[in-house]
Amino acid sequence: REQPKVIVKEQPKDIIQEQPKTERIPPAQLAADAPTLLNSFLQDEITSNQHFVGKYVDIDGVVMGSRRDSSNRLLIDLNGAEIRGLLVQCLMVVSHEEKASKLQPGQKVTIRGRVKGKGMIIDPVDRAANVLVDNSYLIRFQSKDKLPIDAKDIVKESPWIVPPADAYRSEERRVGKECR
Repeated sequence: REQPKVIVKEQPKDIIQEQPKTERIPPAQLAADAPTLLNSFLQDEITSNQHFVGKYVDIDGVVMGSRRDSSNRLLIDLNGAEIRGLLVQCLMVVSHEEKASKLQPGQKVTIRGRVKGKGMIIDPVDRAANVLVDNSYLIRFQSKDKLPIDAKDIVKESPWIVPPADAYRSEERRVGKECR
């Protein structure tokens, strides 16, 4: 089926433009949170490639930051809750860049994108790398007025982040007093 064409008269020549079409976001085939997706690739890359690569996945996560890649496309980094700082990197589609560029660190989001797999190796010992997701759409996001007050709120909600050593010491003291 052919797209309708619109002719716009301009001086000195005619320009043919395609009629804008309504955007159709592909349906999600799977869902995972960012730490689970990253951990899956770190634990078993072959199985994760078979399970995730090429599929559209709804990824729930916490925004760590955003930046532009070498071709000026917007990348949203989701917290992978991994001790080396590994991330799930989502390359946004152009139509969602404006909305996604307003995201702030700490905001909870759901991004739907096609999983590409592991990116460039960061740790050569265990071949650790960020997980790359392209053709990403911003599906849901937490309003800015409900951002966590500080990083401790993010840590509480993520099962993969190790609490600071002081938390263990205070827990030992508390438990020790109860046992005496």
